[in-house]
Amino acid sequence: MPLIVTLTPRTHQDRPDARQPVWRRLRRHALALVAPLTLLWRTLFADVRQALRASDLEEALDSPHQLDAEQVVTGLWQRWGEQEARRTLPILIGETWTDLGTTLAPEMAMLAGQPMTFLPREAAVQQASDAYVSEEVQDLWQTSLTTTRQLLRDGTRRGMRAGLLAALLAQTFGLTPRQLRRLTQAQQQMIDAGVSPAQVHHTVTQAVATGVQQRVRTIAETEAFSIVNLGQRLAMEQAAQQGGVVSLVRRTWIITDDERLCIWCEQIPDMNPDGVGLDETFSTPYGPAMQPPVHPLCRCSVEYSL
Repeated sequence: MPLIVTLTPRTHQDRPDARQPVWRRLRRHALALVAPLTLLWRTLFADVRQALRASDLEEALDSPHQLDAEQVVTGLWQRWGEQEARRTLPILIGETWTDLGTTLAPEMAMLAGQPMTFLPREAAVQQASDAYVSEEVQDLWQTSLTTTRQLLRDGTRRGMRAGLLAALLAQTFGLTPRQLRRLTQAQQQMIDAGVSPAQVHHTVTQAVATGVQQRVRTIAETEAFSIVNLGQRLAMEQAAQQGGVVSLVRRTWIITDDERLCIWCEQIPDMNPDGVGLDETFSTPYGPAMQPPVHPLCRCSVEYSL
């Protein structure tokens, strides 16, 4: 059954107040997007795990070539993960960017010199959306593939039976390589300490569920701010072109100054004291960046001015 994920339309009272700073208005859009993105990735990872349990992965693992097992996992990801992500993500992006048109109306009017609204269906905007979806899906798959290869190497080195290794691949799909390493270390420590197999299994199962939940939440929050910041840039580019002020626009990096602010993002405004142009990148400790986020769970934003 196709996954249906939509955003709840905002009422007039729910819309961000134009008198609020732009970063606060954008933050509200991002936070509203976290829940549907969390549902999307939690569901897709679960679907792939279920498909792995019902697949011929064990038979592939009996093959002398690790590539056979990789191909099984890849094929199931493409069918149950990638296809649905490529269908659903553009819908969520389109709904969010349409809503941004109202929120950013004052800033767009400032650049355009007249009232205007964001046009998310423009060809250039659609191309940017498609490029973002492709890059995001590929990045998530590369992380999962690295975890799969790591587990295959460790299982082969330890002489693990094909059936057990297949079960572990299905159980842990969705974890990052770092999460898998920590899980493996904790499991070995419990075994060395004489913990019963039943308790080890129970603890590992809980740890996997927690780990996947943490990764899904990280993906969702990072994507939400990324989608909103990208939509803002595309909207302001439209306005600047309409107003003929592309070369005059300055962009200023705005941090979220609270207890979650990292030491790296805190440096970025000082690294760009005069701001940057519309088509210029910001200097950051992570390298050049067109807009936030620059790391997982980054909540920075950008302000546009003349």
